[in-house]
This record gives sequence, C-alpha cells and structure tokens, in this order.
Amino acid sequence: MNLRYSQKFVSSLRKLAAADKTTVIHAVELFQENPFHPSLRNHALAGKMSGKRAIAVDHDPRIIFTERGNYQDVTLLDVGGHAEVYRH
Repeated sequence: MNLRYSQKFVSSLRKLAAADKTTVIHAVELFQENPFHPSLRNHALAGKMSGKRAIAVDHDPRIIFTERGNYQDVTLLDVGGHAEVYRH
C-alpha cells in the first residue's frame, strides 16, 4: 500500500488531543496491515462524498480517504469527529 497524507489530514491531525493522535496513528497502522479489519468499519460514502471511503478510529473520530488500484494507492484526506469530517 502506497499511503499518502493530504495537507488537510496533517493539519487536522495536529489539532487533535494527544490521546486521539495516538489512537489515529494506531488505526492507520492497522489499516495498512488490513484495510478491512472489522474494528475499522471501512465503508464507502455516498452523496456529495461519493467516491470516498471512511474508517472509524474509535467511537467518534473518522478518517476519510480515497483508494485506487484495490488499495495500492491510498490518500488520507481528513481526520476528526464525525460531524467535522462529514460536513464537506
């Protein structure tokens, strides 16, 4: 998996509390090992976010991403609370 981080993702990650940052980093590591691990709840998005996917980091934080080539190329687009990342 070729993993890229958008500037928006990096910026949003920096704004998270230290504990949430650690949880996000662990989720990204798990995602790299197995993008469909059940705890990540990987799912396609619809509507204005069609073509993007999301994974759950914990109860609320989500990571929005795009993938190409059956997860050969993945770009992490945003991270944050449910209400924050789905408002785009």
